[in-house]
Amino acid sequence: METLQPPELEAVPEPKLRAYLATALTDLPDSERQRVYELCGVLKRACAEFGVSLYLPFEHTDPLQHADVPPPVVYERDRKQVVTSDFVLVLCASASYGVGQENEIAAEHGIPVVYLVRQGCRVSRMLLGSDTRKLIAEYEDETDLVSKLRSILEDNVPALQQRRDAIGVPEPLKIAARIRDLRERSEISAKTLADLIGVDEQKLRRMEDNPEEEAGLTLSQLRSLAAFLKVDITYLLFGATSTKDERVRRSQDNFKVIARDESMEYRDFESLWGGYLDKIHQKIGYVAATKDNHVISKEQWRAWYRQLIEKRDELEIQF
Repeated sequence: METLQPPELEAVPEPKLRAYLATALTDLPDSERQRVYELCGVLKRACAEFGVSLYLPFEHTDPLQHADVPPPVVYERDRKQVVTSDFVLVLCASASYGVGQENEIAAEHGIPVVYLVRQGCRVSRMLLGSDTRKLIAEYEDETDLVSKLRSILEDNVPALQQRRDAIGVPEPLKIAARIRDLRERSEISAKTLADLIGVDEQKLRRMEDNPEEEAGLTLSQLRSLAAFLKVDITYLLFGATSTKDERVRRSQDNFKVIARDESMEYRDFESLWGGYLDKIHQKIGYVAATKDNHVISKEQWRAWYRQLIEKRDELEIQF
């Protein structure tokens, strides 16, 4: 069967936003498959007109063309695409288990969803009733679908871009590194810990290998992890350097005394304190972070400050 050739586009802006298209694939009847693929291509080109790069799963993990890709790899690839998208389009043209999965991933990560519902198509109330921030657009045919999608993009792309600019790319909190450190020190296997918190081992492994995956941890899972690893949940989240850390608090008190005595400039204060915090943040290991009770004395702060003054432009203070 001939594949529909996309028309040439004029003045398409550089993609600034990312979107994911969820639609039935595995149980899609052969009589509908080619038409759905072509419709997905049409939606992709419509998104491109507004500077949105639309990810089509069947181009990478199609159940027919990429049948040799193992299920865990499919899940990991498609999940990552959903999590890193600015919004998700759900093409409700046929029943699908995978779409429900993708919808829940979007809901867990606060990714807005647009449900594109073909007239006459019965959509699960479970899907439409999910916690996603949603828009529902019902369409009659391809022309109506493209028209409504363009209207939605025109109304929402500026706000989505503003949201993307405000959020940026959050830095991982290194939760997974602390979990792995505690797990290995306690001689608990990844499988055992995964079983204890009720997830597949692949989730824990993926999180330990990729710090960005920590965003998929729920509060309930963090509570369970803290209980099984016998630590406070604040340690998993922030390490041993929170404001409750007595060592840090006393070191800061001593530093403030020297800052007042020396009439320290703000830039010098920030440089010294920032260097100290950077150093203790590097101590990922639970033992290293919690058993080091060394408090920085006034004399040590004064010595570091004098070094900073004497060789401001060339000396790297060793904390």
